[in-house]
Amino acid sequence: MDPGGYLFWTLATAVLLIAGVLHLSPGPPGRSGSKDTKLLVCQTSHSRIFPVRHSFSYPLLYVYFRIDEPGANRFWAVDNWRLFHVQSDDYLGSPPCGKTLMEKLKWHLKQHVNSSPAVLIQGISTSPSMRAYMLTMPRFIGYSFNPLTAYYIYDLEHIVTVLEVHNTFGEKHIYVISHSDHPGRSIYISRRFHVSPFNDRLGTYQFRSTSSENRISIELTLVTPENKPKLVATLNSVSESLMDDSATVLRMSLLCGWWILVSMPRILLEAWKLHYRKGLPVYMRPEPVHEKGTIGRQISRPVDLYSLVYHSNDRYFKHIVVEYFRWRKQPITLRILSTNTLIPEVVEINPPGKESAVLSDLFFTNLVCGEPVDGMCQGDVPDVIIEAFVQELHWRKRWEFRYMKAKAMALIWAEKQLFGRIATFNDDTKRR
Repeated sequence: MDPGGYLFWTLATAVLLIAGVLHLSPGPPGRSGSKDTKLLVCQTSHSRIFPVRHSFSYPLLYVYFRIDEPGANRFWAVDNWRLFHVQSDDYLGSPPCGKTLMEKLKWHLKQHVNSSPAVLIQGISTSPSMRAYMLTMPRFIGYSFNPLTAYYIYDLEHIVTVLEVHNTFGEKHIYVISHSDHPGRSIYISRRFHVSPFNDRLGTYQFRSTSSENRISIELTLVTPENKPKLVATLNSVSESLMDDSATVLRMSLLCGWWILVSMPRILLEAWKLHYRKGLPVYMRPEPVHEKGTIGRQISRPVDLYSLVYHSNDRYFKHIVVEYFRWRKQPITLRILSTNTLIPEVVEINPPGKESAVLSDLFFTNLVCGEPVDGMCQGDVPDVIIEAFVQELHWRKRWEFRYMKAKAMALIWAEKQLFGRIATFNDDTKRR
């Protein structure tokens, strides 16, 4: 059997086991079913027009549901672990935005009151005919990667679309698009957010979408300041299934669930082709523009399965380093921008002390493991000799530290081997 076959049957077995466990437990009491929640098979395509031509297309699995009535069953829920599920924390930022999806959506709409009809802001919470639907890639067996989420607001007709664009740096931007002034026409949106490393932030988006109650169709065209189309990205629904249809959901999890798991590797593969094969230069990531709609870097939780296996090294060593400075009673102030660029976490230890701005949680892991921290911190990089502190920990904490450090060192070694092989392959390709 080829490696692809082994991968398929491994994933299929895992899904069947999980589905079996879920099937043994009843659905949540007191909650309605998911008759309006749909699992959509979609097709996405990207066509780059210049400076090099490059196109690709592949299928994706999306979920479409009413935000205030998402329903729940053995295979689907919001803010509860299921085979397919959605976590509110993954979307629309964190407080003061709110906690639930509807609270956050209302908050962002109010921030855009100048560009949205006033009736929308009042009606979203008062009109009996107001409905809000969400289109997103759900978490599948705990994993999620979400480049684009769309929210459709209706009041008798489709009046507003909210686009939540995610990049691979944990940053997001909210675009609120009113359809009342542009029914059935393309809408131009000023670009304010860094998404692709192969594009700057200049130009506009030309946005076109059909009503989500008929068929999902989203088209975004990147237009340069010279009014030249540079990139066209589309998302179209192909088929749909009700989440209440258990047999269909299980079949789709076996046949299509892996599409969610390979979304990020597919993006990395296309980026590799553009940079190494076609020589497209890379733009360095700029800091987000501080304005309404921008959500800075936040703690990413792509996997919420077994915490021991998927425990975040960076968050663990962040806690260890902070406790180390407290134990050493060293005056220092850490402004941790990796949590949220616009609302940084500030840790003051024995103030006043020297201030350091931490740009990535990877800083803490590299600091403990003796790896370079260049570009991860602004200001003085403190000296860390952590062994004496570890020796004073409880024996269980010491063993946990040894395990976490060994795992981090193994991951660092694996990354070096991987990127070393990629660099060698690229050099060999150029020599040919």
